[in-house]
Amino acid sequence: FIKHSDLKQLRKSLIALQKYSRKLRSERWENGALELVSIDDGRFEIDKNGKPIKIEVDDDIEIHHVVAEWMIYANH
Repeated sequence: FIKHSDLKQLRKSLIALQKYSRKLRSERWENGALELVSIDDGRFEIDKNGKPIKIEVDDDIEIHHVVAEWMIYANH
């Protein structure tokens, strides 16, 4: 089992990662970064004629952005 003190430290570390990933992302945007969005998990709503009328994508959750930002940073 995980100790309460370990959970507190983990929470503190995750908040720090989130804070710095926001800063990194902001700096990338200021320097002209592109945002590439994938709709691999998208769903298309088709009308009776077979034409797409709506695309639904899963909700973004911030942890995905945090992980992506640190991956970009590591590759940089």
